[in-house]
Amino acid sequence: MPEPDREYRRPAWQRLLLVILVPVFLVVAVVLQAASTEQIQEIRQLERLPRTEAIGITPGPVLAGGRAEPLSKADLDGSPATTKAPFSGGETLWVRAVEEVEKKDSDGHTYWDTVSDRTTFVDFDLKDGSGAVRVSPTSGIGRLERSFRQQKGKRRYTEYRVDPGDEVLSVAMAVADDGVIELRFDRPGQYVPILTDSTIEAIRGSMGVASSVMVTMSMLLVGGACVCLVLVLGRYETMLLVVLVGIVQVAWLFVAGLLMMTADLRGAQRSLSESLDAAVPIVAGDFAKAGIDWPKTWNDAKAFEEAASAGEAGTRITAIRASLAERAARTREVRDRFPQWLVARAAGIAPTPDLRLEASGENDLARVPPASRPIVVLAILTAAAAVLGGLALRWAIRGVRRKRLIENVPRTPCTEASVGIVELKGTARLPDGTADLTGPLTEEACLWFDYKVQEWRGSGKNRHLHTIEHRTDGMIFECEDDSGRIPIALDGKAVDCSRKTTRNRGDRVYTERALRDGDPLYVLGSAELDPDTGDSLRIEPSDDGRPFIVSDSSESKLVARAVTRAFFLCAVGVTLASSCFLFIAGMAGIVSALAQFLAAIGAAVAMVFLVTAILYNDLVFLHQQVLGARANISVALKKRFDLVPSLVETVKGYARHESEVQEMVATLRSSVTADSDTPETGTALRRLLAVRESYPDLKANEMFTDLARRLTMLENEITARRTGFNAVLERYRARIKTFPQILLARPFGFRDMPFLRFDAEVIPLVDFDLAPAPTPGSTASSDTLPVDPPTDG
Repeated sequence: MPEPDREYRRPAWQRLLLVILVPVFLVVAVVLQAASTEQIQEIRQLERLPRTEAIGITPGPVLAGGRAEPLSKADLDGSPATTKAPFSGGETLWVRAVEEVEKKDSDGHTYWDTVSDRTTFVDFDLKDGSGAVRVSPTSGIGRLERSFRQQKGKRRYTEYRVDPGDEVLSVAMAVADDGVIELRFDRPGQYVPILTDSTIEAIRGSMGVASSVMVTMSMLLVGGACVCLVLVLGRYETMLLVVLVGIVQVAWLFVAGLLMMTADLRGAQRSLSESLDAAVPIVAGDFAKAGIDWPKTWNDAKAFEEAASAGEAGTRITAIRASLAERAARTREVRDRFPQWLVARAAGIAPTPDLRLEASGENDLARVPPASRPIVVLAILTAAAAVLGGLALRWAIRGVRRKRLIENVPRTPCTEASVGIVELKGTARLPDGTADLTGPLTEEACLWFDYKVQEWRGSGKNRHLHTIEHRTDGMIFECEDDSGRIPIALDGKAVDCSRKTTRNRGDRVYTERALRDGDPLYVLGSAELDPDTGDSLRIEPSDDGRPFIVSDSSESKLVARAVTRAFFLCAVGVTLASSCFLFIAGMAGIVSALAQFLAAIGAAVAMVFLVTAILYNDLVFLHQQVLGARANISVALKKRFDLVPSLVETVKGYARHESEVQEMVATLRSSVTADSDTPETGTALRRLLAVRESYPDLKANEMFTDLARRLTMLENEITARRTGFNAVLERYRARIKTFPQILLARPFGFRDMPFLRFDAEVIPLVDFDLAPAPTPGSTASSDTLPVDPPTDG
């Protein structure tokens, strides 16, 4: 007999791996979340910068645009005005040249590998209608459309260029050098260094998509860390995992969003203040040139109205103030959004200064233009996340259901199995009188085998195992425990077998898994009528998709395997479900911490849905078990009602038949002294011989013994099924009355049911008469039979 099932403990290397993965997942998640936070901060920085004319640029972050032109000879200082494009050979101002070579990976797929990636540039002017500003570019700032591509054999050459006359936008830090403003990309500050021939709105849209993807990956890693932690602790409660993943992800997103918003609002306020302070001396100097007294107050409408008609200095004053006023208005608009205003108030961040001129009626400065929304990309991401998340949750619920079935279905002795799902634990046995199978590799007797022949093919990275033969065979074997045996029919299903034999012969690998006579056995399947006998049960796969498990592993080990896969799927499903909110927010133009808060809400919704689904499935399973157990009792009672009278009549008929035979014997014995040649004697002898040939063993006591045994079996069956019904009902009633199942029980109609009890009373069996009816006309009885045959004397 197999040993009692012990609690499964993962191997040491698995526990060590899980322990290592927890901090690794969290560290990578922190890096991704930080990168996502940086992307959102950069989006905010781009939102706050209005496009400024060249004449209105002051020191600080600035967004300027215009036509790129070479510097004048007076500004070159002996430097070249343009540079040569490496591949196309044209004259250009900024060029990134990429050379790639075609290669194949280990799977034979073609890809382009970068050979060189270099950038060359010169300073140039950015001109618009108001003037020009010098641009001093660097590498790594270009976000340009491809200008040139050429392929020669397995080499590909690509250039991204800014040529003279191209319209470009530049996000840079404006610095004053000897009173001359220059745009630099290598200075620190609240800006994103960009040189592009696209739009800032399109760049903000692509950055939003990248941020959402990084947040999704970060949440996946956080969920994976939670799963590893639960598995290390050996806590296989699904509710614990789902609640842990949901709470950690919600807290993760909320904390990251709050930190990002706080840092962004503080940085924006500081950057605006620095720009205003840097602009004051420039504006004051222009006011002095115009002969206007300016009290260094940005809201002095009278002074700015006078400056509007003060020539070139006044034009510059007006442009600078308009740019700063629009930037302040955008900063204030971003700050006043929800939940930024709440965070700013909680963090004690000072209000954004208002630079509007009330006297001139300037009340509607430019608002932040909406980001370009890559609807197609976001729609694809949303659909992919919804489909994959739904599939992950479905597979997770299926895995959890498998795990819960293993845990909740009670063990049944082999001889007490009833129709329906049962759990058996015993030993695999070969049926009596049946020839076993022979393993193709080990050539040893077995009950089931899975045989595979693989061959190493390819070389280097392309080396892989190719299956050239794979076959499985099995037989109907039996599960034996202390109570008896029951057949197991695989019907083509695989066995979860831990016995594995592997042999290498040259480049071939031979593998055999086999279940043998005497192996420990765990079975979870459906007990159905055996089609061969018609009056007994066997375990086989069900038609309604219920799990069918045949394994030589312990129950706790099977649970550990099931939860590992199901728990990771739970984490993936919850994460992808919440990421749908991120992508939908992106389609709505929301690319901020608010999107992360919406994702946190999505994670909470997914958590509640998964918990509800698990609890509901548990209640359905227990309710069906109660109904099935009650139906089994009805079947047993019906069988007793139909079978007992039939058995009684059969025994009475047999007793009546034997009584007739005994009467003939008595008649023959009483007439033994008479003439043996009389017709009556001859007839009696012939009848007795015929009966003896047809019924050689006339023992009615065996029939009565068999009747008693059958009656006992029927009563035991009813008692066992009633006990099983009450046990299942007890679990069901406990579930629907405990939290949180009680929240679902009443709304979904899971009502309480009474236990099955019988009143103890004596029922007289008035019609239970097994005495044979006397044969009409007979007078002989067992009382008249002589003890010894008469003698001649």
